[in-house]
Amino acid sequence: MIQHSEWIFGPFVLAVAALVTWAFWMLPQWTRPGIYFGVTVLPEFRKTLEAARLLRRYRLEAMIHVALAFAMILASALPRYSFFSVIGGLWLAVGPLTAFVEAHKRVQRHAVQAATVREAVL
Repeated sequence: MIQHSEWIFGPFVLAVAALVTWAFWMLPQWTRPGIYFGVTVLPEFRKTLEAARLLRRYRLEAMIHVALAFAMILASALPRYSFFSVIGGLWLAVGPLTAFVEAHKRVQRHAVQAATVREAVL
C-alpha cells in the first residue's frame, strides 16, 4: 500500500528525472561545432548523416537509462522495494553518463588533430 508521502515523492522524482532527461538530451549541443561528444572533429561533421545517427543512438541509450532509473525510484515507494531508491538514484546519475562515454568512443574514429595555432581579434 502506498502512503500519502509517496504522492509527493512521485512528482518530485518525475521532476528530477525530467531535468536529467533534458540535460542529457541537450548535452551534445552545448559545445562548439568543432567538439562532438568531447572529441575534436571537423566543424562540418555535425551536419553529416553519421553525426545524426550517433546523436540518435546516444539519446536513445541515455533515455533508456533515465527510464530504468525512474522506474526503480518509483518502485522504491513500495515498502518491499525501498532499496531501489539508492540504486535508482545512482542509475539516474551514472546511466546516462555511460551512454555519453559510449558515444565518445564511437565518435573517436572521426577525430581530427586539434589546431595548434590560436588567433585572437585585438
